[in-house]
Amino acid sequence: MKIQDIAFFTVLAGLLILRKPRLAVLLGLIAILLSLPLFHLKIALFTAQRLIQYAAAFFLISCLIQLTSSKLDHYNSL
Repeated sequence: MKIQDIAFFTVLAGLLILRKPRLAVLLGLIAILLSLPLFHLKIALFTAQRLIQYAAAFFLISCLIQLTSSKLDHYNSL
């Protein structure tokens, strides 16, 4: 496990605790923007691919947070 994986899991744990879907989307977009130059220059392709995977995970977490919070709001209003 590399240092970038440890940082990702730390940030992911923070997102799950804070439950802020906009922050998750923002982090996903930042990961994609950071990977673009790496793909273009054809250096560190493994790192660029890993950043895209992190972005997908951030987007998925954002969707899950929004779905669970809307279901909880629905059940609380009944």
